Amino acid sequence: MAKLFRSLNLLLVAILVVAVLPVNQSVARAQSSGVLPWVVHTDPAPGDELPVDHGVTFTFNTPMDHASVQTAFSVSPAAPGSFQWQNDTTVVFKPAQPFARATGYIFTIDSRAKSKTSTPLRDTFSLKLTTTGYLEVTQIFPEDN
Repeated sequence: MAKLFRSLNLLLVAILVVAVLPVNQSVARAQSSGVLPWVVHTDPAPGDELPVDHGVTFTFNTPMDHASVQTAFSVSPAAPGSFQWQNDTTVVFKPAQPFARATGYIFTIDSRAKSKTSTPLRDTFSLKLTTTGYLEVTQIFPEDN
């Protein structure tokens, strides 16, 4: 009886290996023929404060065409700046002058951005960040009576 169970387990494992193998091969072929690019990481991350003298880093999942990404980029309210590519997947937007304090900015990269294989960005990407505000006194110790 134990030999029968072992044989059935081995048969089941063999069937699973054969069933999964073609799926993995097709995924590899799809990736080599062009992955839909998208932004996989930003610094600062969504929800973090943006220091006024800090750039914003965008990391893509695949090598990107630099010129198309820069053309597809916008920031609102407008903030002129420059782009510094760390490699083909990571670009830093550096503002020409510090961002305004306590201000919300929306950084957008639209579908005009293309990978090195000319595949357009999967979706328009938007990142909402707020710059650090001014220091404020919120409490005084000891409190006046």
